[in-house]
Amino acid sequence: MELLSASDLQKLSDAELSEVLNKRRQSGGRDTCIEIDGLDDLPPEQLEHLRERLNKAFQRPNPPLDIAYLNARLREALDDRNALDDRNAPDDRNVLSPSDHLLDGDRPDSYTTTVMPSRDEFVDHETEAYNNLVKDGGRPLYPITSVEQVLQNPDDYVDMLRPFWDYPSNIYFHSQIYQKQWHRWEHFREWQRDNRKLKGPNDDFEQYREKMRAESAYEAAMIDSDPDYLTSVWRSLQKERTWQRQWCRERGCKTLEEYEAAAKKRLERHGFDQPFKLSKYPARQSALTTWIEYLCFECWWQDAYAEWTQRRATEHEAAWCKLRDAGVLEPDENADVIQTWDAAVRHDKELMDAQAALVAANTEVETIFKSGSDANGQRAAGRAHSQLETAALRRRDAVKTRCDFVTHRITLIKAFLGALDVHKQTKRKKEGQYFLLEWVKEQVPHVKAEGQGRKRKRLVAEDASPADRAAKRGGAASYAVLRRSARAEALQSARIEAQKIAEAAARTEARKAQTQARKAQLQKNQLQKTQTQARKTQILARKTQTHKTQTQARKTRAPAPKALAPKTQTKNAQTRTAARKTPAPKTQTQAPKTQTNSRKHRPG
Repeated sequence: MELLSASDLQKLSDAELSEVLNKRRQSGGRDTCIEIDGLDDLPPEQLEHLRERLNKAFQRPNPPLDIAYLNARLREALDDRNALDDRNAPDDRNVLSPSDHLLDGDRPDSYTTTVMPSRDEFVDHETEAYNNLVKDGGRPLYPITSVEQVLQNPDDYVDMLRPFWDYPSNIYFHSQIYQKQWHRWEHFREWQRDNRKLKGPNDDFEQYREKMRAESAYEAAMIDSDPDYLTSVWRSLQKERTWQRQWCRERGCKTLEEYEAAAKKRLERHGFDQPFKLSKYPARQSALTTWIEYLCFECWWQDAYAEWTQRRATEHEAAWCKLRDAGVLEPDENADVIQTWDAAVRHDKELMDAQAALVAANTEVETIFKSGSDANGQRAAGRAHSQLETAALRRRDAVKTRCDFVTHRITLIKAFLGALDVHKQTKRKKEGQYFLLEWVKEQVPHVKAEGQGRKRKRLVAEDASPADRAAKRGGAASYAVLRRSARAEALQSARIEAQKIAEAAARTEARKAQTQARKAQLQKNQLQKTQTQARKTQILARKTQTHKTQTQARKTRAPAPKALAPKTQTKNAQTRTAARKTPAPKTQTQAPKTQTNSRKHRPG
């Protein structure tokens, strides 16, 4: 197939670009890695623009929702609930599939089934990875003598294991540090070959098959029984390697000199200015030069994560603005609320209810229309039935409008949550890369010192009798000093390692103590809260009891009025009769007499 040119792809429209890429898709359901010529000649701005266009063109649009198909499937589910449960049952196999894009250089070489190994298998796998790492020039994170302690209690050594704790690969357990390191070191070796345009052992199918045959007897037996056993795995690996060769390397470098200059510039931006000289063949480099190149490799990933984090933050903010401006959020929903588990459950139920209501409305319309037709499908006349059909159609339209709104609402929410999750993952990887990069920087002086020590030992070993020759030259004392210096350096290195382990254990103990203190404080606060609630309950109970007692007492002190006895009524009647017979007061009878006397003395 003809090799695509970067300049030709730039001239294509988005639709034409998507059509060209779709024609080159390979089977397997995964996006195809296509080799593109001329990428190194593009300026950084045009290269980034082309990358974004390619990513958009590779994205496959989601098919529209088929309501009729959904209706049929839901009916089948309602008729056969057991079949629905079987279809939704999780697979017994826990398979980790590769991600769509190799953004962190830690994709597994093939599909891997996760099986919990035994303790001895853990130790064997870690020991094998340690030996491979040391043999290939890598530096273990901690001494192999502590592997069993680390595997048994990895949480006690979090600070020491921080550079590779849960990064860069998520296909290993926290304690499988050596396997993570070996996996990462293999990707660095691929980086070296790609920047030098050299081929590796995995680039040739025969070499890859022989490599897998030598790894285990099981692989050898499978290869002997089926010559095409590794064909699909190798093709998948080549897709990943094509992506790595195009994007995961120093851009714009065609020669070793250009690559070396770009590496020095990148290291200078990260505060490292030690001189070095790369070799055409990595195996011929010194350990120090190789480690400096590895430092450049990790600096490249740090810069890449910084760029990706900024880009994902922009995408996350754009997704939130789109969701907020769409006006589909409830009054009590915000960016924090919709991230909770309760909100996710509520949103799923909301969507399922809306879809189920639409299915029910469609069923109602079908039932009413069928009831208004005869056996030949002819519509029956009747005003009442026509009104039923019209009402059912209106209800169906209203339910469909609601379902479309809910679907649009949930789609926007999930798009925001997806962008947020990608942003968080990229940010987490950036933070993990920082710890890894700092550890690599700290190892540079140790690698340099070890290289000088090995050089001195090699010079001494070349002499058949170093003590005699040193004595003849008057240098016996110097030779003894040299030996003491070497022993002192070894002891100092051992002391430093022991101190690191002790400090890590001390920090872990301190964190445990702080955690226990916080737990105790939380328990104390909870106990106080419980006691306060109990006191409030007692006070409320006492008030209620007092109120009941007072009410009962008032009822007891206010008896019903009794009727008057007959004797009392008779006595009262006699008292009223005697009062009527009593003569009027004297002051009232004297007034008429005075008036009579006055008439007698009046003159005539």
